[in-house]
Amino acid sequence: AIELLQQLLATLSLRRLKTEVLHLPPKVEEYVGLPLPEPWQEDYHNRYHDFAAKFGVDRGGGSWDSSEFFQELTMLRLYCDHPGLIDGRQYNIPKKETTWRDSPKILHLMTDLKRHLYSEQGGEVPKAVVFSQWTSFLQM
Repeated sequence: AIELLQQLLATLSLRRLKTEVLHLPPKVEEYVGLPLPEPWQEDYHNRYHDFAAKFGVDRGGGSWDSSEFFQELTMLRLYCDHPGLIDGRQYNIPKKETTWRDSPKILHLMTDLKRHLYSEQGGEVPKAVVFSQWTSFLQM
């Protein structure tokens, strides 16, 4: 399934770093709330509340390790992109074979790209630029 997605994306996109892309249209940011699929929804919810209790305003007094804070925050962000990006053994992620279809972000991206590109180009298949903070996400 991953190979099929990579083949599909190869026809739609060209992978480049931001520094390699010279002329870009103005940046457009849009907030899109997407739910995580089961079984990760409940697991993420628990991890989020543990993080908030450990590092949030309700944590009480005491100091905390900033490197641990950023490691846990990064784990939560990766989890939202795709649970398969996280080393499940290190974080006790529920056991399940993951595919690109398990990522609401990838599904939304594919749907949005198809809709936008086809409507703008009258059915022709142009290239698209997709940026991600994690290259492992782009390899999904």
